[in-house]
Amino acid sequence: MIIKKIFNFCYKACRKIIFIMRRPFEILITNHNLKKKLNFNDKIHVVFVCQCQHIWDKQRSFVLKLHSNERFLITLLILEDEGIIDNTVFEQFAKEHDIKFIKYYKKVTKELKPDILFYSRPYNDYLPKELRPPKMIKTCKTALIPYGYSLMTIGNINLNKWFADYLSLLFSDNDYSHNYFIQTHKRNIKREIQFSYNVGYPYFEDLYENLPQYINGKHFFTDIDKFKVIWTPRWTTDENAGGSNFFNYIDLLFDLFVDKEGYSFIFRPHPYALSNYVSCGLLSEEKKEYYLQRLSNSNNSYYDNGKEYLSNFFRADLLITDVSSIIPEFMFTGKPIIFCHNKTKDILNSIGMDFCEHVFYNAYSEEDLLRFVNDLKNGVDPLKEEREEYCKKFQQSFQGTNERLEKILFDFCHKWKK
Repeated sequence: MIIKKIFNFCYKACRKIIFIMRRPFEILITNHNLKKKLNFNDKIHVVFVCQCQHIWDKQRSFVLKLHSNERFLITLLILEDEGIIDNTVFEQFAKEHDIKFIKYYKKVTKELKPDILFYSRPYNDYLPKELRPPKMIKTCKTALIPYGYSLMTIGNINLNKWFADYLSLLFSDNDYSHNYFIQTHKRNIKREIQFSYNVGYPYFEDLYENLPQYINGKHFFTDIDKFKVIWTPRWTTDENAGGSNFFNYIDLLFDLFVDKEGYSFIFRPHPYALSNYVSCGLLSEEKKEYYLQRLSNSNNSYYDNGKEYLSNFFRADLLITDVSSIIPEFMFTGKPIIFCHNKTKDILNSIGMDFCEHVFYNAYSEEDLLRFVNDLKNGVDPLKEEREEYCKKFQQSFQGTNERLEKILFDFCHKWKK
């Protein structure tokens, strides 16, 4: 055992030393690859990596915008996502709009030969090695549209350096992520190798233009006389990754809303929340089933794990949530939001803190939460006018986003054409 421990220590130490020594050479090689010119002739071939159907709507409007432009050739590259999520949504979309699609297989990029490869998530671990930015940057330009609107100090959460260091192009979602990228890639930015453009969030333009479609869609809330509440706890309790108040408030909120007269209640945790809590040993399978059974047996409550949720949003009277990219979507309703702060640490960025001032009712305890729910149910909403005006300006700020992104991408490609 002693020999084994010494061997493992030496092995890990050697790997770390090799990594430290190798890193400067990797940066030099990457910078060289980032400078490579594009070799397209007629059309610019843009390939979109398709993973996770529940975040597909964040790219969809931009894909359609490029597809309508004859100067671009669009391909959807569909990947299995750990066998968990059905990917037929991508295939159906491609067929409906006559867009070329292909399912991933090894060395598929040799056939596709993209000029630009757009990623759907900024995480290497979910990608085959040959599709990761360090590999792809050797043959094409790499780009990202964030799948969530940044409300947290990013660090290694939404734009980790092992991914972002190999990006050619970032369409930042707001001022915070744009400035973060520029600061962390200052050397490359000065040399005009990596680019970030803060022109808005394409999904929100689509949402703004199609509000009636979502307002009139299928929904759970049918009793207009009840106070309609949605709770969306985060997937992890790690406060360095945003944190969740699931365990702090689940019994309180279930006892407050489930089968209680005057309320209609939707429980919509992050899609990975319950499975993550169980796998981490924070929640037993029996306890999980107990909560879900309470909802199943209830006459006024619903466990929502479907991909479409906006119709419920637009009929809700209140959202209770932790830090989440779902917050800006709910702001399109103009309705009140109770934001549950972590007990020891918040990692909200400047955008999130601005929401705290103008949009949120900020809860730090059970007492705060109960008071805000009771006040809002009884029509006491002192932030109403300020919030609605703020949300209206927020919605309108995304008009024209897809057109701006299309022009930037076209100009970027021609800047780097041989």
